[in-house]
Amino acid sequence: MKKFLTICAWIVSVVFHPLGMTVLGCVLLSFSLYSSLLGVQETLSSMLFLTQTLPIFVLFYVLPLLICGLYFLFFMRTNPYDKHHRLMLLSIVLGIYSVSLFNNSLGMYYTPYLLGCTFVILIAEIITAFWRISLHTIGMGGLLGFFLEMMLHMQGTTIFTILFPFLVIAAGLVGSARLYLQAHTPAQVYVGYVVGFLATGGVAMLLG
Repeated sequence: MKKFLTICAWIVSVVFHPLGMTVLGCVLLSFSLYSSLLGVQETLSSMLFLTQTLPIFVLFYVLPLLICGLYFLFFMRTNPYDKHHRLMLLSIVLGIYSVSLFNNSLGMYYTPYLLGCTFVILIAEIITAFWRISLHTIGMGGLLGFFLEMMLHMQGTTIFTILFPFLVIAAGLVGSARLYLQAHTPAQVYVGYVVGFLATGGVAMLLG
């Protein structure tokens, strides 16, 4: 049973990886905007929807994951949880995000959330220099903050209001998984939620 729970905890950690939360938020935002204009079926088959979300997937997920993977492969000869490795990986992601924000192929309506994600990475790096905060719960907290901002900003029932209860459950699963794997203390997990929620959601709300 313990082995099964460990495998489940790892699956949850991989599925809800922090980098994926940035892309998920943008994809759902794009889907919400286009589906209100074109309808669900037309949006899913629309090349415009694909061309808008593909650059975000490449720049904010594939590229940082690839470069971080190469760093992990060639330079992580010691404990991967070492503070210096975490700071280097955060610096890589922060650099890629900061440069990618100026890509002309990105729609302006993504900017508040992407700026919020970039800002929270900067905060995470500063905190990591002194204390090991949970990046997974920062990602989930940021997505929760963004969902709440979208729910307040958009009128009527949207994909954000529909998925919000499931996101809350997923956030709980992520925190539980990180605790079960003993990757973080309860304080590191809870503070991660708060930092992600306030930083990402706050920036999105101010600029949205």
